Amino acid sequence: MKTKEHFKTGVLLVAGGARLGASGLGGVSLIKQQLEEDRVVRRRVFFKRHQAVSSQIEAEMLAAVAALKHAVQDGVETMVFRTSSQHVVKGMTEWMSGWEQNGWRNNKGKEVLHRDLWLILREIAGGLVINWEWASAKSDPLVASANAVADDAARGIFKAASDLKKYHPQLFAD
Repeated sequence: MKTKEHFKTGVLLVAGGARLGASGLGGVSLIKQQLEEDRVVRRRVFFKRHQAVSSQIEAEMLAAVAALKHAVQDGVETMVFRTSSQHVVKGMTEWMSGWEQNGWRNNKGKEVLHRDLWLILREIAGGLVINWEWASAKSDPLVASANAVADDAARGIFKAASDLKKYHPQLFAD
């Protein structure tokens, strides 16, 4: 299994999700990098604003769904998926089989929230080879950037895709 330290060639997806307090406004982002021998040969950044997001976890899951859909559309079958959401990583790698065995109830007997999104993630991920990674935004600049883009998308700062360069020039410096 590849880890951050050993990942040198292939596709790296970094997703971020955001929800703005009680407003319900949310945003998602994806930074997709193609790496060859530790060198970024291509980077693409996507964002989307959502009008009704019930929780931060839902925003992170929407970001994961969007990221995997982009990967599939681009023909990517093997990737590293990195996020600051431990919930998404553990849900996909540790918890889902237990939830299914328990009738989509967690270990406390409560219904698993956002089951619809978990099922979508499972369906998309089923045909892919994914190394799911958690990383703190404090220790991973790409995760920090993905989260910042998602925050700005939720706030409605971007009026056009070209605004990404204005507000996040570090993503276009390579």
